[in-house]
Amino acid sequence: DYLTKVVLYEGKSSYKDNALFQLAESHIEAGQFQKAVDYLNQIIRAYPESSLVPFAYKERALCYFNLNENQNALRDYEFILSQYISHEVSGSALLGLQELQKRGVASSDFQQYMDAFEEAHPDDGSLEVVAFEAAKNKYYNQEYTAAIQELIAFQKKYPKSSFNYDVQYFIADAHYRQEKWNEAINSFSALLASENNAYKSRSLDKRGKAYLELKDFKSALMNYRMLKQSSANRKEDFMANEGMLKSYFGMNNMDSVIILANQILDAQWVPVGATEQVTLIKGKALIQKEKLTEALDELIKVANGPLDEKSAEAKYLLANDESNC
Repeated sequence: DYLTKVVLYEGKSSYKDNALFQLAESHIEAGQFQKAVDYLNQIIRAYPESSLVPFAYKERALCYFNLNENQNALRDYEFILSQYISHEVSGSALLGLQELQKRGVASSDFQQYMDAFEEAHPDDGSLEVVAFEAAKNKYYNQEYTAAIQELIAFQKKYPKSSFNYDVQYFIADAHYRQEKWNEAINSFSALLASENNAYKSRSLDKRGKAYLELKDFKSALMNYRMLKQSSANRKEDFMANEGMLKSYFGMNNMDSVIILANQILDAQWVPVGATEQVTLIKGKALIQKEKLTEALDELIKVANGPLDEKSAEAKYLLANDESNC
């Protein structure tokens, strides 16, 4: 075709780099990434002064990414950000580095590139997305301390960002996963004070679990009652009932434990594995009420179930002389 003729023409032509780029683009659209790389290499090597070179690096990095040649993609993205930070392709390079990070291929100079990009493009709104994704990646990589620092910095820098509700949840959950219960409770409470309810059930459940860890059973009970009132499906309803069950048990209100346990077990839906957990708690409550025959029946059910911590505890209680079972 015409583009191929231009490329193969042995004389001088001011259109060769453009023809090579268009051929590369056509191969990218067809999913033929290695062939595209071959054409992009020609532009980079033979036409270093061409205005298409930054675009060639960007497209080649994308091809390498699709070919799973992650280190080559990393090298091209970093080259763009070190040599063409003011160019329009630099934003795509930052996003490319973030995609590589999701594959476990991280740039040690990512923050420096972000700072340089912001200086070169002070009015570019895309940096807000990049900053949010960078902080979120720390959270997903279980780097919770670093994630919290970056997320808080994001809140301060972008106080009106549409991402801030998500940011607050990630901060709260990062505290929760670090077992910093008081910080988690405060952060989830701040989140729940918002009108946005996208994370409401998860926030109430995790705040309740944090209260339980602190043995603040009254607060946990109030929390799970809130979840019960707002539950929108059977999963959330179970989460609320389970939380109230554990709260009552912690408060030594065994009558309420037994009543609620029966309600849970009689429900049309119970999550896999939850029946044994609820039955075990019911059995322990019956022991406290000195209803030993009934307790024996419940503990035997759990002991005969799947081999796990619940069945092991049930067997221990059955064998324990102090239980009088």
